Amino acid sequence: MRRRRRVGRAGGGRRIPGAGDRGRGPGHRLGDRPGDLLPLLRVPALGVTSRVVPTGVTRAGNAQIPRDGDLVGWYEYGSAPGDARGSAVLIGHRDTRAEGPGALYDLDALQPGDVVTV
Repeated sequence: MRRRRRVGRAGGGRRIPGAGDRGRGPGHRLGDRPGDLLPLLRVPALGVTSRVVPTGVTRAGNAQIPRDGDLVGWYEYGSAPGDARGSAVLIGHRDTRAEGPGALYDLDALQPGDVVTV
């Protein structure tokens, strides 16, 4: 079943240092500068358009996942979407108890060749 997703509101991903930030100098990251627009994750085959917000790790060392099921997190201490080197890590909810289906609910319905853009 394909569902149309609303664009999640832009929100917080506070900076929580993670193992991946060791040795990184300060640099421009998504959303750092005034006027920066956080990217959107688009999966046309699933009707998904979701705001991407920076995330890190929890104090327990687990991946930080956006609380809002309509948002997708990007691990900000790794490569950014569109970087020439490395892999960008995105994380989000399949569903939540409070909100039901999340941004990545139908991810398993993707077929080889389906387009995913950030």
